[in-house]
Amino acid sequence: MTEQNNNQNQNGQQQDQNQNQNQDLNNQGQGNEQGQDAKFTQDDLNKFATKVRAEEKAKYDKLQAELKRQQELAAMQETDRLKAEKEDAEKRLQEMQKQIDYNNQRTSTMAKLSEAKLDSRLIDVLMSDKSNEDKIKMLADIQKEVIDKAIKDAMPSHKPKDQGQQIDDKDLRHAFGLQ
Repeated sequence: MTEQNNNQNQNGQQQDQNQNQNQDLNNQGQGNEQGQDAKFTQDDLNKFATKVRAEEKAKYDKLQAELKRQQELAAMQETDRLKAEKEDAEKRLQEMQKQIDYNNQRTSTMAKLSEAKLDSRLIDVLMSDKSNEDKIKMLADIQKEVIDKAIKDAMPSHKPKDQGQQIDDKDLRHAFGLQ
């Protein structure tokens, strides 16, 4: 869009210059205010036309060079943008690969814990980035819970097994030998 505006501005400037040059030629051809006639030879007109063409060609070449430079800059910016997009994609790919590796390692570790019949919460200790002190605290908490559960499961309950069961009269009569 800006290139089109630049071209329109340049075309307008060229038209203004051409009009000014035509007025100069007309004024010279008509003579000056003192009534003297100015006469141009074909050689003078050819020199003038050559001069105008050279000026216009120089302007055109300058505009072409500027346009070419703008295109190069636009291409460089596009290249830089593409490089940045490529780097971002590579970063995302690396992060995804790290996550996949972490998940694979976690799955493998969970399988090994299961094989060894260890508490699955140990995965958090093994895979944690926390300090050793925090890991030891996590291990101590897990160990305490496992031991408490084992003791509770090993201790006999204080409730009789038949507590709360309804005994049928038939069973009772049979137990006492009554029919």
